[in-house]
Amino acid sequence: MIAAICLVAFAGLLILVAGRTLPGASWTRRSPRLGVVAWQTATLAVPVSVLLAGVALALPYFSTASGDLAGLLGACEFMLRQHYETPGGALVHLFGIAGAAALAIRISHVLVTQLVSIRRDRQRQRQRIALVGREGCAADVRVVEDHRPAVFCIPGRRPDIVMTTAAVALLSDRQREVALAHERAHLAGRHDLALIMATVLRRAMPRIQFFVLAETEIATLVEMHADDRATIRGDRRELAAALVALAQGQRPAGSLAVNGACAVQRVSRLLGTRRALPITQRCSISLIAAGVVLAPLVIAVAPAIETALLDYCGLGFHA
Repeated sequence: MIAAICLVAFAGLLILVAGRTLPGASWTRRSPRLGVVAWQTATLAVPVSVLLAGVALALPYFSTASGDLAGLLGACEFMLRQHYETPGGALVHLFGIAGAAALAIRISHVLVTQLVSIRRDRQRQRQRIALVGREGCAADVRVVEDHRPAVFCIPGRRPDIVMTTAAVALLSDRQREVALAHERAHLAGRHDLALIMATVLRRAMPRIQFFVLAETEIATLVEMHADDRATIRGDRRELAAALVALAQGQRPAGSLAVNGACAVQRVSRLLGTRRALPITQRCSISLIAAGVVLAPLVIAVAPAIETALLDYCGLGFHA
């Protein structure tokens, strides 16, 4: 019972602390990639903690599972069940099983629905490009006729980078180069996966504002990370100019575009002085993220480890 309570409390505390400290944090703008990792860690740890709480509540009523765990640890099965037992009895255990199962089913359903929708949107875009697109300035670039200026990529096993004729006419050669480098950074970093995960969690738990914030922040940070990768050689002002020029463009569903999330923030950041995050701060944040990932598992197995350390077995029953 204590493990389940601690897991739920950890999830609530994580929502409270991360929800107050991560949004707009200056260090996430200085190291967008690390910021994405921090947000992903926090958002995944919350449902994992709740699911493990349900498992901890259900464990005493699954003799096979508790017996296997006791055998694995060399612990007393009776004492193991006692450590996970709850005062509420079967009703509390049933509630835990139902809650964990409902959350798992909800997330799985949203994930499948989201993946199907994205695949359909990308297939539609690729079919259109195959019909009306022509080869662009590079082998991986296609140009489509459209009066709206836009540069975007379609991720997947066969990724595409697309420019509209309006964007080709509007951007200078150097601006086109950095805009394409931005899209290639999206594809190389598989930023679409981070966005899919954030969207799935937000849709699975729409009433929890923390996941809404996470989706918005991750969308901004992946754009900033792509900006950084595209401007390694110092073309930050050119990319800022391209962002301004493409501000009126639209991003097709299932794609990532140069003029994506928070263009105003990104232009301001590109025009400012770039300050890398100190290595000590990067290491500290990485250690905290690792701790957040491991904490739910440690809390969940703590009673089992305690049982394994005991040198006796209640009522004389041994595993």
